[in-house]
This record gives sequence, C-alpha cells and structure tokens, in this order.
Amino acid sequence: MSLDAPTRDAAALAYARQTYRSATVHHRGRGWYDITIPEFEWDGTPCTLVNHFRVALAPSQEGRGLHETAARQALMALHSAGWAIPELNIQSAEGFPGRADLCVIPAGGRSIGYEIKTEKDNLSRLAHQVRMYDQCFAERVLATTPRHLAGADQLLPETWSLIVLDPITHEIVELQRLPQPQEQDLATERLILEELHVEELNALLHNLGVTRTHTMNNDQRRALLNTHYDVATLRGLALRTLATRENARVTATRLGTT
Repeated sequence: MSLDAPTRDAAALAYARQTYRSATVHHRGRGWYDITIPEFEWDGTPCTLVNHFRVALAPSQEGRGLHETAARQALMALHSAGWAIPELNIQSAEGFPGRADLCVIPAGGRSIGYEIKTEKDNLSRLAHQVRMYDQCFAERVLATTPRHLAGADQLLPETWSLIVLDPITHEIVELQRLPQPQEQDLATERLILEELHVEELNALLHNLGVTRTHTMNNDQRRALLNTHYDVATLRGLALRTLATRENARVTATRLGTT
C-alpha cells in the first residue's frame, strides 16, 4: 500500500485508522510500529489487540527534475534546427493518456519521441511507455543511464534507439543504437494541433475570417482549420502558437536559433 503523508508517523496512523478507526500507533524503531486497538469484548472476554507493521519511506526524488531538464537540454542540442516540445500529450492504441518526456520535430523531418530515465527513475512503466511511443512517433529513443541498460535491453524493441546518459550530469555519453523509423507519426499529423486550447484555435480561425466559433467544439474547430491548411502548414502554426505560451506545461521551443 502507498500513502502520501508528511511524516512516517503520520503514514502509520493513517494506515492504522483505515482499518481500525480508534487505533493508536507506537513507533518501536527503524520504521516498525505497534498498532493497538482499544479494549473490546470477544465472547464476553475483554481484549486488547496489538499488531505490528513497518512503514518504508519512498525513494528520494530530490534532484530528479533537474536531471530530466539536463537530459532534455542535451537531447535538444543534437538537433541543429526544428522544434522541441516537452511533455506532449500522447495516448496508447487503447486510448490511455500519457506524456512524452520530449518530442522533437527536426526541420523538414518527422517526429522523434524521447523517453528519459534518469538515475533516480526505474523501468517499471517502460513496457507501457514503449507501446504509447510506438503509437505516436516516427522515431523512438530511450535516453538513460548505465544503471538501467541491462533492464532496457530486455524491454526495448530493436526499432528503438538507445542513448546513454552520464549518471551525474545526464549529458550524452554514447549513442548505442540507431532508431528504425516507422510510417506512423501521429505527433506531426494531429497531436501537436490537439494541444491548442479553445482560445488558441479560435485565434487561428479568426485570422481566416471565421468569427462565429462559439458554437463549435474543438474537433469542429480543428476540422475547419484542416480544410484551409495542409498538414505541414497547420503544424507550423500550432508550433508557433505553443511557442508564445507563458507558464504553461506544454510549450514549443525553436531549435537552432542561438
């Protein structure tokens, strides 16, 4: 069982009272607790129940965000031109949602999806993430540290590229495997456009002279835009729109402009 609590003692009490509303807990040391149930009767005999359990602390995530950011910057530097979109919304073939650590659209190219596993990560979700990336990106890349290489070899299809990151700096150390591109590329075909909010879609439509948009849903807005623009032009408009966002989770950064 996993509990979110400010301290180990708070987690122990929360666990105890999920089952026994009036229980108390006593820390015996090294994470072990006694759980005491106040006196009750069993077949007419007064009883007190004492049980034992242990609370383990979750692994520290300190620095994980900094490591992932460093890895993203290193991966973006591989591309001399194009666009980078962190945290792009993606989905599996069954419709389950997720996010890609980094999507890159090289100039004139097709999408690359980067899954990043830092030194503090684990591979417990990698098999599921592989299926999602295969659904959404033309090229798929795992960027990870040496600690995860053995597990990655077992879970990663041969069609994926593998990049080794330094375990401390998370800079790129080695490219172990080149990707094998596939035809399917939902990222460039529609996922980037689907990131746009209603007001952003309306702004693009207003530029075309379409002002009566208040009765449309977003699917209708996107469909109307697709009747005026080809896929590449509309994708470019969507990327430039994402690039103007401030304090948003999903933004776009033009590569090769410095």
